[in-house]
Amino acid sequence: MAFCSDCGAALDAGVKFCAQCGATVQNAEPVCTGCGKKLVEGEKFCAGCGTPIGAAAEAAVARNSHPTSFRAETLNYKPLCI
Repeated sequence: MAFCSDCGAALDAGVKFCAQCGATVQNAEPVCTGCGKKLVEGEKFCAGCGTPIGAAAEAAVARNSHPTSFRAETLNYKPLCI
């Protein structure tokens, strides 16, 4: 079990901040923001839930907010009746 270097409180696995004093936990193991699973260095996606990690996450955000992306409902299409 790990302990906070500032206040000595016990730390749960994978935490980045101490729940008692708010200090940043040094050498915190990276965990997935989607499911909490421990991440392995070099992974681009979480093996537990598929959440993009690091550069892959940034690319996914950029891809979804690209200025040329659009939704079909914004084009004002009308149904074609034959």
